[in-house]
Amino acid sequence: MMSIGSKLIRVSLFSLFLLTILVLTGWLGGRAMEASSREAEAFERQSMWLQTLFRGMNETILTEGTQDSINIIREAVKGFDESHLTVFSVADEGLRSEIRQRTESRWSSIKSGLPPFLRDNGVSQRDTALMVEYGRLLAEGDALMKEVHSLSKESRERADKTIARTKLVVGSLALFIIISVGWLHMGLFRSVALPIRKLRKLMVEISEKEKSAATFKNEGALLLSERLNDNEKKLAGKITDIKDLTNSFDAMIKALNDHTVERQRIQGQLEKLATTDELTQSYNRTKFEDLIGSELERAMRYKHPLSVIIFDLDHFKLVNDRFGHLTGDDVLKTAADIARSNIRDSDFLFRWGGEEFLVLAPETDLQNVYLLAERLRRMLAENVFDKIGTLTASFGVAEYIDGETKDSFILRADRAMYRAKGTRNRVERSA
Repeated sequence: MMSIGSKLIRVSLFSLFLLTILVLTGWLGGRAMEASSREAEAFERQSMWLQTLFRGMNETILTEGTQDSINIIREAVKGFDESHLTVFSVADEGLRSEIRQRTESRWSSIKSGLPPFLRDNGVSQRDTALMVEYGRLLAEGDALMKEVHSLSKESRERADKTIARTKLVVGSLALFIIISVGWLHMGLFRSVALPIRKLRKLMVEISEKEKSAATFKNEGALLLSERLNDNEKKLAGKITDIKDLTNSFDAMIKALNDHTVERQRIQGQLEKLATTDELTQSYNRTKFEDLIGSELERAMRYKHPLSVIIFDLDHFKLVNDRFGHLTGDDVLKTAADIARSNIRDSDFLFRWGGEEFLVLAPETDLQNVYLLAERLRRMLAENVFDKIGTLTASFGVAEYIDGETKDSFILRADRAMYRAKGTRNRVERSA
């Protein structure tokens, strides 16, 4: 086994080694291609200089040896010799031997017959011997030209083959390197990156606020070792850091799971304390503020009705003054229980303050919320409370008007309730 650092170093060094081989192969191939091209170009220049040479000889005969024609011959001889040296500098020993056999003797024969053509005014078309020599040189030149053309063609074919071979080798090597590096990095990804990615996903799942206790109790689903398949486990086991990370994370999850139930129980209690009135077990104003925004938004978006009931226990102060606050608390709890048992599951009951309660009724228009308030009024009035007997309440109801504020909505119901207080034990609609 090895650490992540050692694995990365080995992969990097091997990748660098393969890249070095590719660069070296490309460089050697380039050198070979360059040599083949120079060789072919040198043969082509030899052919060109031969043509220039015989053009100069023709002009010498026609002009009987002017300085310009002589310079052409000398330049052609010099150019042919330089091209010859270039070929020898890039050719291997076998090609050099072939060049000597096929061209050097003919070129030497041509050069030996050139001196008469290099003398000022030394050539005459009436010189029979010179014309015979000129014919011989033309024949030698023609034969040499064919040999040079043949060598040039063969050289160009070799250059093309060298280029094709170099491309094939470099391309094959590049493909091999890409596959090898890809395989190495895939192994690195599967043994290092994949477990870390799955660990990150697990951490996100664990940190989700909405994770339920049932889901969290599924300990196996949260173990990193259970998220890896057999092959991934085998690869990850070769990296000491990943193996230690997997074991440590699994141990952490097992330890954390031991405390999960208690933590969630305490969290549930805290949430309930934060949003519930302790005496009546109704929601408090904090919970109301959490709910009212979303309910108003839903009512506006979908054009659905939303209504509210505010009711206040009549003469409750007399209850406290006559029977004591403990009895008053029992009355409040009983009133809340009666209201809770007579509203729908989709409705919300809040203790609004003191002896006031509020019911938030989604999907309910003014007529139906009035009927709901009447039922609550009747059930409260008919109930016989311990120690005090009967007790009534006054109700105000309002339906949300599109565009109005939350405070305006509640204030209309509150004002309706205060109007009901005028005679008590009745339900008043908002204006």
